[in-house]
Amino acid sequence: MSDDTQVARDGGAPLRLGAVLGRLEEIRRDLDREDLELEDQMQLYREGCALVVRARKILDQATSEVEVLMGETERAPSGEAE
Repeated sequence: MSDDTQVARDGGAPLRLGAVLGRLEEIRRDLDREDLELEDQMQLYREGCALVVRARKILDQATSEVEVLMGETERAPSGEAE
């Protein structure tokens, strides 16, 4: 398990999108292995599902912030937006 994933589980700093996507890629590679026990596969799958939820939250927060910033830009007088 990567250090970034462990930090998030321990309640430390939130994961960044790049770390989430990197761990998801690691999980995908591990799940492709044929020598992995079913229980280990299920644990990885559960972790992957949780990371997908986290990635969606990160993207949703970024989208909301962009929408706020776009609204502020549209409301600013034409001389202040530059």
